[in-house]
Amino acid sequence: MTQISQVQPFPLNRGLFQLSGPDALRYLNGQVTQQLETIEQEMVLSALLTDAKSKIICDLGIRISPAKDIIIDCPKDLKEAAMERLDRYLIADEAEWKDLPDVCLSYSSETSPEHPDLSYRYGAPGYEGLVPTDAPNPLPKNHSSLLKLIRLEHELPAFRIEYLPGDLAFGAGVEDSAISYHKGCYLGQEIISRMKRARKAPFAIAVLSSPLLLPEGASLYDENEIEIGTVTTSHPHSEKALARINRKGAQSSTVYYKNGPESQKIQVHIIKVKY
Repeated sequence: MTQISQVQPFPLNRGLFQLSGPDALRYLNGQVTQQLETIEQEMVLSALLTDAKSKIICDLGIRISPAKDIIIDCPKDLKEAAMERLDRYLIADEAEWKDLPDVCLSYSSETSPEHPDLSYRYGAPGYEGLVPTDAPNPLPKNHSSLLKLIRLEHELPAFRIEYLPGDLAFGAGVEDSAISYHKGCYLGQEIISRMKRARKAPFAIAVLSSPLLLPEGASLYDENEIEIGTVTTSHPHSEKALARINRKGAQSSTVYYKNGPESQKIQVHIIKVKY
């Protein structure tokens, strides 16, 4: 399996803000999909931020600072929407938000004083830390491909690739990494729990196995040549691929790919369906 130790420090394109105060952890725990009560310093938890109907607003990374503040990261272009959503129900709680425009999030394969926080952002263990905005070097050219390969080998769906803003949280394929079913109430929980019990979702994420490289964006079909999904992540150095498939596709063990309108169907096996 590809080692994340090959990854040198680089900045993540994430917006940062913090929540401080005596009620900060309790309040945030009631707003996101992850269990935060067990969070410790020097660790990063992944979570989803949803609306009341469990529709995804964005993905989050959550950590505790040495000063006991909660540091949250999200896609930079969705920071305003995330902060607005999280602030909406902050009424009587002793907590306050603060933007963090002067620091950025840096990722490394090795722990250091600059990268103390254990993170599974790409599936394998890595380390993150806050650094001044002018400190990190840009992402090396080969890193995007390497990180995608590591994520693929760990079968980890990614926001805006496998699952999208507005998707229902159950079906995004991250219930084992960003959703807790063993915590108190949070916004969107009722729908997520109901869908989990029924084990039904409009779409799911399939882990595929194919000896041929499946092009990203390629359509997948059932035995009747009805389209049931799309390849979202593949890599020339892996026989695995990730795909976004509909409800019918999620009930199959085999799907098909056609390399051109006149070509024969190529059988592709579904290793796993992730909700």
